[in-house]
Amino acid sequence: MPEHELERGLSYAKFKTNYTRVHALRVDLSHHVVKPVPAGEHFSLYDYYGPGTRPPQLAKQAGALASVGGGFPITQWHNQDITGQPMGVMQLNREVWTTGMGHGGHAYLQGRHKAYVQAARTQVAVWGGGDVVLLDSVNRGHEGTVAFTARGGTNEFPDPDRHLLVLRDPDSWKDQDGRWIRHYTVGKPTNLAGLLDVVLESDQPLPFEIGQTVRWVQDMGAPSVLHAISGMTELVRNGENAIPLLDLFGDPSHGPDAWYARKNPRTALGVNEDGGTAYVVVVEGRVKGSRGFRLKEFAKVLIDLGVYNAVNLDGGGSSHMWIQGRGLVADSCYGNGTLEGVRPNIYATAVFAQ
Repeated sequence: MPEHELERGLSYAKFKTNYTRVHALRVDLSHHVVKPVPAGEHFSLYDYYGPGTRPPQLAKQAGALASVGGGFPITQWHNQDITGQPMGVMQLNREVWTTGMGHGGHAYLQGRHKAYVQAARTQVAVWGGGDVVLLDSVNRGHEGTVAFTARGGTNEFPDPDRHLLVLRDPDSWKDQDGRWIRHYTVGKPTNLAGLLDVVLESDQPLPFEIGQTVRWVQDMGAPSVLHAISGMTELVRNGENAIPLLDLFGDPSHGPDAWYARKNPRTALGVNEDGGTAYVVVVEGRVKGSRGFRLKEFAKVLIDLGVYNAVNLDGGGSSHMWIQGRGLVADSCYGNGTLEGVRPNIYATAVFAQ
């Protein structure tokens, strides 16, 4: 399978197998990074079919070298608008945008010169003096103790009838275990609509005082995580095809007509065994000359490429690949050959130089 070097540490290959076209980027993480490019400063109410929500447009504007679609969005319709946030964890430049707590699933975790694909685990705690508050979620509703960050992730603002504290003026660093730590100063919330730095909201009184310095500790389950992108299904686990494990759950949707058993366009993020190389792979489907893959077939192709662990991203009409200087090398099955024809998403998955 011939590879074309796009630049040092980044190569592209296109090949056909089982009547299906496959596009693969091999990314040396000592020279490049894979991270999300959101459609806006926060995940809020926006025109789903409006400008600036196509992943290749987002990537091109951000100066990326290449991009594919993102993970699965949670969507809720409001008239002609849609509010979206990622299903599962998303982190950008050490900042948690959504934790995905309670979602499960697997995630691609990008550290410095190394990446991991594993079960998504986000633990966030706020420490102050001898007191600790474990967050049930970030930007995901009002149950228990939650946080609303400046990135939003929701159309709902903190409930003023609950217990609220705002955390301001963060200072960040990494501890010896690779966890990201932030110091905040506790203050009163003054303008919830302007949102803010971080607002803690709880169904119980919070044990912190105005002016107190507190410590925000986030643990992603892997060291020094800078960026995180979630998928719905593990494709490859420790070099083995993980899809047969889906049949163990007894879900009535499983079987020959299950979503993962149909031939469709697909997108995946994977890593090699030592985590120093990432693979960004797209399969064309539902178009002339390319049938698409079942997930089991997709996983096999990934293993043949050298992938040791991989997660499935949003496929179907969201599957495409854009490369700087080459344009759309794999168009969406709903596309028209232009960047504007690619299905919108709340973020792109993009490759950047370090």
